[in-house]
Amino acid sequence: LPGTVTGVDVVRSSPDYTHKVYSPYEVQLDNGHVVYAPVDGDTYVKACNAPLQECYICYGNTQTKTNLILSSTCLCKGVYAHTQCLVELATVKFKGDEEPTENPFFGCLTCRSGYCEGSIIHSELTRAYYRLCKDYEVSLREEVMSMNSMAKLLISEMKYDEATELIEERMGQAKTNITEAVSNSDENAKLAFECVLFETLKLRAKVHEALGQWTDFKSVLEEALQLFGDRTDASSIKSKCEVCRKLAIYAYNQNEKGLA
Repeated sequence: LPGTVTGVDVVRSSPDYTHKVYSPYEVQLDNGHVVYAPVDGDTYVKACNAPLQECYICYGNTQTKTNLILSSTCLCKGVYAHTQCLVELATVKFKGDEEPTENPFFGCLTCRSGYCEGSIIHSELTRAYYRLCKDYEVSLREEVMSMNSMAKLLISEMKYDEATELIEERMGQAKTNITEAVSNSDENAKLAFECVLFETLKLRAKVHEALGQWTDFKSVLEEALQLFGDRTDASSIKSKCEVCRKLAIYAYNQNEKGLA
């Protein structure tokens, strides 16, 4: 399968988080998936002397370690672009006078499909989106979306300490916002920030799940469930059902029949 070497001498955590794994090469395949060569040999990775593809944005065909030309990983077949060209294009569209119909950091502006999760392009755009929302005044929705995307990326990269720090910071802000909304008798603001807290609690639970911290996993989900109390609106019911499903799977796996 054709692809581009995106990392050399890569050290990452094993799937069970018990030890480190060394790979001589990290490769993004043209289909968007990232794979790791177990050994340095032609059986797994073989050099190709074909000329680099042309970036469809700037029409250049040179690259650097920090600005690779990669397959776009969307549904546009045979399209290649510099990672930084895609970041700059998404930034211009996001900050433009006209509000984009689709978030340009989440998917292709031509075919409207999302970029392959786990690809280098997806990672670079997620980081750029988070930085942009930190540096500029954006809506609460955009802020939460950028934080969620960044936290999920860090979790997928097994950077649990960084993900936890990001999540805990946002949880603290949300709890402060809820307290202020209650003191101001602003029910709409209270509900909005409770939804923010709910999303961050789900991410916190995801970190506990990845690390096998099942007691904390259960505790965080139960806190998320309590947020919506006896509310019967469609959104609250959907959120409660989502948490109950996770708790039921946890109870089954941990043999907690009473909880299930």
